[in-house]
Amino acid sequence: MKNFNPSLWILTLVWVAFSQNLHAQTKTLLINNVEIFNGSDEKTILGNILIEGNTISRISTSPIPTNKSTNVQIIDGKGKFLMPGLIDAHYNAMFSSLSQIALLTSNIGFVNLVAGKNAENLLMKRTKGS
Repeated sequence: MKNFNPSLWILTLVWVAFSQNLHAQTKTLLINNVEIFNGSDEKTILGNILIEGNTISRISTSPIPTNKSTNVQIIDGKGKFLMPGLIDAHYNAMFSSLSQIALLTSNIGFVNLVAGKNAENLLMKRTKGS
């Protein structure tokens, strides 16, 4: 490193920190007119969802007012299906249900039943006692 310039290095670190801070600022997203499955009810509802940052802050069947002074991205869901919280694009219900030794030594029918129950619990957000 012949031409090492400490000022340039510090400026680069400041720029990286500043750019990461810009991405960390909360963004607001309003999705209107979507068929919503909440993970616990057996029926869906046609409604609207307000997302602030990474958090769903409101779900409503009536219009959700937004602050016009903030940068709110509004999307028309056009009646399409929405499942808040379903983030796993790939999920192995078998491998997350049982230990490796149980997977290798158990009857495949048993493994499939346990995996099916695991997937149901994941989709229905069941917790102990419910």
